[in-house]
Amino acid sequence: MTPTHLVSAGGTRIAVETVGEGPPLVLTTGALQDRASVRLLAQTLADRATVHLWDRHGRGDSEGVPDPRRDPVGPDGDALVAAEVADLAAVTAAAGGVPLHYGHSAGAVLVLERCSGRGPSPWPRRSRTTSPSSPATRCRPTGSRAAAVPGARRRTLPGQGHLVTPAVLAPVLADFLTG
Repeated sequence: MTPTHLVSAGGTRIAVETVGEGPPLVLTTGALQDRASVRLLAQTLADRATVHLWDRHGRGDSEGVPDPRRDPVGPDGDALVAAEVADLAAVTAAAGGVPLHYGHSAGAVLVLERCSGRGPSPWPRRSRTTSPSSPATRCRPTGSRAAAVPGARRRTLPGQGHLVTPAVLAPVLADFLTG
């Protein structure tokens, strides 16, 4: 698919692909991914939703190459996150209506940062870098974050790890789309 480009309030040119028909759904990738990583998922959902997949700031065909001297969990973190929140806001506005959002990994945290409507996240980004790595302890913070977002629902997909198979994830997202 050929992307279209839009410009965020921060001035960043963002690449966006749109596929399908139905209620709007925005897919936000993790920190080390671009929109190609969710393309199969988008195509799987295209018969149920208008899916918008985008390249985050400095990834794929979007502008804003990250400066390796700026630490996202250090003093530059708030500015870096604010730039990506502005990018996501532009994608959300272009999607029209009130889109549903799916964020993977760091993308989920990005979706929570302003979509929660409460300003900056109350959970320090630095704390995520020191959390234990067992599945049970990773789920606890996710549950409390989901509980803080009005209308949010959390699902655990048995047998899936950090990268969820599109064939397993698509029916769950379709269920969210239909209500």
